[in-house]
Amino acid sequence: MERLAFMYADRIRCAALRGMITTAADEALLIHDGMRVGASGFPRVGDAKAVPVALAERVRQRSEPLRVTLMTTRLARS
Repeated sequence: MERLAFMYADRIRCAALRGMITTAADEALLIHDGMRVGASGFPRVGDAKAVPVALAERVRQRSEPLRVTLMTTRLARS
């Protein structure tokens, strides 16, 4: 799963942006206890799927307490 992010590097034309691709595990390390975390994207398409899984895995492996406030968007239906 970690290599998945790098599979799409050839789709990014700007070389400077290509260097910003990271793994879900690396991104999960940026989330700390007490933080507010925002996630967006069209539901189930483009939303962050790998980072929450990597975050949960990190917490399980390290047995560390983690409490975050997860904020997401929801599309209004008419």
